[in-house]
Amino acid sequence: MTLIKNKTTGIIIQAALWILTIVSTVFLLQRTQAGTVIRMTETAFMIAEVLVVALWFFLALYFVSPEWISWAIIAVVAYVFLWIHRIAMPVLVSGLYIFYLIVAGEALLNTINPERNEDRLKRFLHDFVMGSAVHLTVVCLINVFGTGGIAASRIVAIAIFTLSAVYIGVIRYSRKRISIPCKELPDDKELKKEKKYRAYICLAVALLLAMILLQAGRINITLDYDSLHYGLRSKYILDSGNGIYENLGSVNDVYVYPKGLETLVLPLVTDVTYGYVLSFSWWMSVGILVCIYCMVKKLNCRRAGVYAAMFAAAIPGIMNMGISAKTDVITVFIQLLAIIDILNEDYVWAGTELLFSLIFKPTGLLFSGVIFIVTLLYVIITKRKIDTVRWYISIPVILAFGFITARTIMLTGFPVTAAASKIWSAIGFLPRYPFNNVEAFGKAENVSLIKRLIGFFFCPVTDDLFHVYIAWGGIGTAVMLFFGFLNKGNKLLKILTGTILAVSIVCILTLYQVDGNYFMILYALADVLFFASAEGIYHYLLPVLLMNIMVCTVTNWSGSVGLTPDRFLHLGFYDHESDAYDNLIAAGNKEIYDFLARDSKQRVIAFADQPQCFGFRCIVQSYTDIEGSGGNVYLVKTLDLFKEFLDYAKTDYIYVNDDFLASHSRAGDIIEYMIEDGSLREEIDEGSNRLYEYIQE
Repeated sequence: MTLIKNKTTGIIIQAALWILTIVSTVFLLQRTQAGTVIRMTETAFMIAEVLVVALWFFLALYFVSPEWISWAIIAVVAYVFLWIHRIAMPVLVSGLYIFYLIVAGEALLNTINPERNEDRLKRFLHDFVMGSAVHLTVVCLINVFGTGGIAASRIVAIAIFTLSAVYIGVIRYSRKRISIPCKELPDDKELKKEKKYRAYICLAVALLLAMILLQAGRINITLDYDSLHYGLRSKYILDSGNGIYENLGSVNDVYVYPKGLETLVLPLVTDVTYGYVLSFSWWMSVGILVCIYCMVKKLNCRRAGVYAAMFAAAIPGIMNMGISAKTDVITVFIQLLAIIDILNEDYVWAGTELLFSLIFKPTGLLFSGVIFIVTLLYVIITKRKIDTVRWYISIPVILAFGFITARTIMLTGFPVTAAASKIWSAIGFLPRYPFNNVEAFGKAENVSLIKRLIGFFFCPVTDDLFHVYIAWGGIGTAVMLFFGFLNKGNKLLKILTGTILAVSIVCILTLYQVDGNYFMILYALADVLFFASAEGIYHYLLPVLLMNIMVCTVTNWSGSVGLTPDRFLHLGFYDHESDAYDNLIAAGNKEIYDFLARDSKQRVIAFADQPQCFGFRCIVQSYTDIEGSGGNVYLVKTLDLFKEFLDYAKTDYIYVNDDFLASHSRAGDIIEYMIEDGSLREEIDEGSNRLYEYIQE
């Protein structure tokens, strides 16, 4: 399938890739924190532990038979690894929650179409989408009446699961069986080829599982800024007890993003640990690998699918996002599922999934919209038929989309915020106070186009690309795209990937700050495109694979090093609440913390650094939320305007940190004037930290 048949040419290309990769690696180690992190003891122990786990997996797969015994050994080793890194219970519980969503989807889809004839993996993926839509719809429906809270969302989950399980059981008992296809086996010719490459396949599976566990092993200590800012605070910024439609007085753009993911995982939210929510994202990254495997298996063979999933598991831009509460992972997961259905010419399902992806991430509108438009043009030009007989499978997703979008409209006046705000204003939507002057994104100025492209695809070490290497596709993105387009392969996949590449390049060249996670869909499609067509040159990617593994081990969004410290005796999870409490107490906030913890519905504006100030157990937004990126600086232009916002937000208290005021002169002036005019009354003074009651005029 590859066009590179000349042996000398192949050797030259491989040598060039080794040289290119080594040079890029040297640049990264010299010009980023990666060079420091890779020399740390914690990193060495992490690498050693993951290698030992990978070796156990390989030995079990290659030497142990029958197959079920080898997988039992793998399960035990994996559980021990998860347990000692205090993430076993969250992984299991979030996995069971996903199982509930699949069961709910299975019950509904079996009612719609009892004769479903799908590959098992694809069937379960569709079940997940439908079950998630049903859960979101029911939760949002009861929230409309002001009934909300974590407990209510859990009751909904228990009720839907019980009804779905009973329904499925009744159908099976009545012999109207739900037909789930047996595991698909390759034909005899492919089985013989797999036997020839058995050692490589076992090695690939072992490495795949080890890289997945690597991310799980550090979930607890890699709490990134954005996760702590909005992804993990649903109890205080989304649903404080009266449902997701309550106006909590928040102004920053991140608080009014489409909250599909946060609403979906409300049953997993606890005060003690963030592990359950983060583990759900981890499972979504596994879902991305499953989608990649499914696509490559269909377009090439099962062995190529395993290789593709293994390589994707080492891409920092995919797997580093799996341990964040950001919405990128689930968005890309749903987009890939839509592309699977597009390639299978199941356009109703594809359109449904593209719509579903919009309730998780506002910028998902860009790539999902491009995929939709390209597919629509392809269908029209090639005169493909669209089977709309079962169009009604879209109804639960349409309802979920409507309910989630309604929240954003109610709070802001716009269906989607962020980059789309100006578009909505131009077509007649009126922004609501205090979102009438929000500006989320900046444009790049005086940027060298060639330098930025070289930096993105070769070595992102400049200031404007600094965030790229943390969630980077690696040199492999360019390499896989090159060979993928060079080789013969699926034309529609090439068209979709080419369009996504073009849109990505436009973003790279126009955005002021380029983050690697923006381009996850590009990394995934590059991987699929290569392994679906590049038979015989998989080994070309060896240097890139080694570099990606290195980058994965020394990077994450929070900059933490190593794995969660080993501990054998614990409750099954990591206590994040104690960490937040200890950090605030160490900074001199004991009385303030205890006072605010008495009532989680108290509303506080914190003149303090983020995300530390979000450790208080109540509804907190920071001064930076108001006047910084995604906020509305107009609200702090005058004292009267700021008080107007405080009244709107029903603010109870103002928290002040002296170090923050020292570095923000405007904030210091505001506090001084408010004390002078009597609108602030001191409640607690702990030296450099003070809590004031806001006195509304």
